[in-house]
Amino acid sequence: MLEKVKHVQLDGPSSPGMPLAATFDLLNLFRMHFGIDNLGMGRLPSNIDPAMIIVFSDGGAITTDAGVAPQLILPPSALPGRDLYVEPFRWDQRIFNIVLAPSGTSRLDQVRASAPLTPISDVTGGRTILATSVKNLMHRIDTMLGIAKLPAPGATAPTPAVHQTGIVVDWEEACIKDMHGVKTVDVEGPPGLLSSVKKMIYVSKSGPKCSWPIPEAFNVDSSMTQLPKRTAHPVITFVPIDLGPLLVESFPFDKYEIEACNLTEALLQRPAVCWHVFIKNR
Repeated sequence: MLEKVKHVQLDGPSSPGMPLAATFDLLNLFRMHFGIDNLGMGRLPSNIDPAMIIVFSDGGAITTDAGVAPQLILPPSALPGRDLYVEPFRWDQRIFNIVLAPSGTSRLDQVRASAPLTPISDVTGGRTILATSVKNLMHRIDTMLGIAKLPAPGATAPTPAVHQTGIVVDWEEACIKDMHGVKTVDVEGPPGLLSSVKKMIYVSKSGPKCSWPIPEAFNVDSSMTQLPKRTAHPVITFVPIDLGPLLVESFPFDKYEIEACNLTEALLQRPAVCWHVFIKNR
């Protein structure tokens, strides 16, 4: 990969919209052929085709033949069935934007704020990464691919992005303040700390198949002539009310690990309780 980057020739405007759209079309064509998305029958977390899209940029403005573009625009997909999706990407496709910045650049927050690819990186569950030199770039890539040198003794090695396979979902807090006399939990921090987060559910392709799909956000019936559009990431609503676990003997259930966030921290503080989750409109 590094050799390819070294021999990149700069020519013409810097409009990543078309190559990104072509990348998504190529990935989604494979998904369509093998029926990975399971449209109208719920989403199966174990039936995925994870993809990590790495984009190299200078963090500057997007330019076209007509001049500077105010934002990233992806041309519409040419694939059949494109009207069944809201976004061009899927819940297991993430964009990592590596910004090749001058060596004097050290403020990642400033780079993130100005880089035009940061919004689509964030919305897909990826991130913007700053590289200020060739050595730094090599280290960033090695870290992402899991081939970086081990950290100093006692330090914790970050999990390589390529090994973080799974699905990205939106977690949303239910608007319930009191139910059956049980108060919602108090979480330290500013209001809305748990209101909404976009985080991964880790899923291994070689792991066991899931027993239950995540339901669609609509009811399917025989009177429908066309399925409603599906968003890339399902919205899972959680009810922050401490309840005891209820497991029926011999009844199958699925167990997943959620990416660390304020939601998981709040749950880890209550190891003997459960929070109910559901999909709206179901």
